[in-house]
Amino acid sequence: MALSLLLEEKEIMHLCSKITVSGSIKQCARTLKAEIATNLYDITLYTEPKLSQLIRFYEDGVLIFYGSFFTVTYNVGKKTKSIIAFDMGYFLKNNYATYNFKNVTPESVLQRVCKEYYIPINNIASTGFTFSRKFPNVSLDKIIDTGYTLASEQNGKKYISRFTGAALNILEKGELKSNTIIEGISNLQNMSYTFSSDGMFNAVKVYDSDGNFVTSSQNEKNSPSIYGLRTKIITKRDKTDVSKEIKAIFEDNDIKQTINVTVLATNDMISGNAIVLREIETNQDGLFWIDDDTHTWQNGLHTATLTLNFKNIMREGDSGTEEKE
Repeated sequence: MALSLLLEEKEIMHLCSKITVSGSIKQCARTLKAEIATNLYDITLYTEPKLSQLIRFYEDGVLIFYGSFFTVTYNVGKKTKSIIAFDMGYFLKNNYATYNFKNVTPESVLQRVCKEYYIPINNIASTGFTFSRKFPNVSLDKIIDTGYTLASEQNGKKYISRFTGAALNILEKGELKSNTIIEGISNLQNMSYTFSSDGMFNAVKVYDSDGNFVTSSQNEKNSPSIYGLRTKIITKRDKTDVSKEIKAIFEDNDIKQTINVTVLATNDMISGNAIVLREIETNQDGLFWIDDDTHTWQNGLHTATLTLNFKNIMREGDSGTEEKE
């Protein structure tokens, strides 16, 4: 396992005792944290990380992280500097814009936003869906997420944003899969299995754009008589069928079953990817989706803590207001 950590063009991997890279389907940016040895009086142990400097991390020549510094902490007694960097997703989250889109696709919205804010694009999933919407002072990630969420409600597909180097990708979630199988006899170090109704919705009320009640629906599988009433409100857009949207709400907000594992890791064990788990004691054998991942490189080992989901869900957006045609 050959590791390389480049600060601009300077190799500093030999100064690091531990590196972590983490991400989540709920976040549009991945994070790198590292602790760097430093000594003002030893040129071989001195480096001066500065805010906004480019940081790149490689394992065996494969780019794992591409981003820039946002936080540097000096630890005088320990003679170290702790750094926190984010990938280019940070700039989607921390740039705001105002738009009024009419009859546009999510992919055309993304192209316009990225062009105006100098964000390179790699691959963009095509949706075949159009919408109209006003976005007053909304962050770029929420604008993009909203378009793809509306498309998902219509076509049933799930989407995820991911950066390759500096370039943004919007990928269809579910097609991405780790080549690794998690098994107790080979790479599984620890595992916990949790099921919870917190966050579950079992009822939906539908209103039109003027606030008039249209209809309601309940999920009998998770009956309010058993779990208590938990209602979500949606707005019916003109000439649209809300049945798919209601179904998606019940599926995405079902009783949550999650598995947390610590494993000997590979680089494709990242949020948004699917992975096969085979575990005898809890009788879990099948395909799961990675919702959160934290990778750690320390003492010659690459391990990861993963949160696995039984369901394929996406980061949703519901920003702006519907633009009436």
